[in-house]
Amino acid sequence: LQPIRPKSALSTVKKELTKVKQKKAVELPLSKEEAERVVREAAYVRTSKDVGKWQQVVLQNRRAEQLVFPLKQEIATVVPLEQVVSTWKARTPLEQEIFGLLHKTQQPITDPLLTPEETASLQAMSLEEARQRRAELQKARVVQSYYEAKARREKKIKSKKYHRVLKKSKRRKALKEFEQLHKTDPEAALARLEELEQLRMQERMSLKHQNKGKWARSRAIMAKYDLEARKAMQEQLARNKELTQKVRVELPEEEPSDVPEEDLTSGTVPAIPAGASGANPWMLGKPSGPTEEPKAQEGLENVAVPDAVESKEEMEEDEEEEELSEEEALLQDFAQKRHVRQQQARSLEEQGGELTARECVSGVLQGWAKARGVVGAVFCPEGGIDQRGVITEAFAGDDVVADFSREKRKAEEAAKPQPVNLVLPGWGEWGGTGLKPSARKIKRFLLKPPPAPPRKDQHLPHVIMSERRNIHAAAHQVSELPFPFEKHQQFEQSIRTPVGATWNTQRAFQKLTTPRIITRAGHIIQPLSAEDVPDMATPAGAGAKPALEIVPQRPEPPCRRRRRRAR
Repeated sequence: LQPIRPKSALSTVKKELTKVKQKKAVELPLSKEEAERVVREAAYVRTSKDVGKWQQVVLQNRRAEQLVFPLKQEIATVVPLEQVVSTWKARTPLEQEIFGLLHKTQQPITDPLLTPEETASLQAMSLEEARQRRAELQKARVVQSYYEAKARREKKIKSKKYHRVLKKSKRRKALKEFEQLHKTDPEAALARLEELEQLRMQERMSLKHQNKGKWARSRAIMAKYDLEARKAMQEQLARNKELTQKVRVELPEEEPSDVPEEDLTSGTVPAIPAGASGANPWMLGKPSGPTEEPKAQEGLENVAVPDAVESKEEMEEDEEEEELSEEEALLQDFAQKRHVRQQQARSLEEQGGELTARECVSGVLQGWAKARGVVGAVFCPEGGIDQRGVITEAFAGDDVVADFSREKRKAEEAAKPQPVNLVLPGWGEWGGTGLKPSARKIKRFLLKPPPAPPRKDQHLPHVIMSERRNIHAAAHQVSELPFPFEKHQQFEQSIRTPVGATWNTQRAFQKLTTPRIITRAGHIIQPLSAEDVPDMATPAGAGAKPALEIVPQRPEPPCRRRRRRAR
């Protein structure tokens, strides 16, 4: 500070004092350690900011359901041939010669993308018509897919009754369509009838209804016990008879027939043998008795369409009547048995012949003793020591409750913590073969563990709960919540959801079993670059920050400030 010179004006002195007060002392530079610490802090902030730009990309890759490496997939673009040809020029003499020949004959080098007809159709069709056409095609595809799905579902149904009902409904529908066709277009009906006759001829030539296949043999075995199998065999035999009959052809009226009617009828059905059994369809052969089916066949013998339709209707009615008659017979049989039982119960009540409980027990025990082979069992009508002895003898080795209780006690003893014996022979006592440590020493060095917690099945006498830790199951358990889940309920729900194709649709099954990461063979997986982050994609010269420049400033300590004031 310069000394204040004596001046006359006080204002000048004040100005000098303010200037002196405004001057600051020169601050001391920071030490080397402090300067490096400040530089490190600034570098950490700058680096954290640069690294934080990758956080969104990394988090997005972690939460993605599927990653396909390499991440940058090159999209294959096909350049139109016209564009390639337009920029191409013949350079070599051979290319020039070929190019001249092609243009000389006016042969087009490339085929156009659209034919003239397609170009004309596109020009003639408006945008609204194209949309309408597209909607119609889409609707047709949807209807076709629905029909295919329904057919697949019906094909998987294994119910015989369902297929039988479905077959009858299809037959009725075909008859109705045939009747409608006969009314509207008789010529088409005749053509359809000829097709059916051709199919009948093909079916007759095959051995499909000869009862010699695997299915026919199995049905013949089950026909004795199964009503459905018996019906199937009857239908098979009826179909065989229908196909093996000769078709009667009416001769013209001008030419009288010398052939008797007996020769025109079918004579191929053999007679039933004398020792044939009614329950065995193989011994019956082909039925030749009078049935109602030839009446229906007579309508098919004529070429006229209405007779054929009526014969089919009569056949369906006969089949329905046969089914109804069988069901009615079963119901009548059940009702008759029920009536007989009720009459027997009433007669027993009237006669006072009601069996006592002891007699019932004795009867049951007698039957059981005979089945088990118990010898010397005496049953008295009063029921006493003899019955109890038989029961005891029968169930002598079947003490299940005692075995279970014994097994539970063993499990409880094995689960208890065992004491640890720390006795070492020869320490403080004589040791050797045949010498045992004293009881005092054993008591001193025996470590007793704390009592085990109460078992979960302590108050459940009929349950044994194992509390051992399964090592194989522990490998599939988690100790903390996995990454994508935020609550344990979400993780439990994902584990509880079944993954198999049995419980999910095909699309859901493929989505659940999709691999997390897919790599392509022969491709190099490059690390993430700055182009993957939008903020880092800017060039370095445009928005680049300057290099790290730190101007350290040391704050003035309070003591120094007080000293200056003191001056």
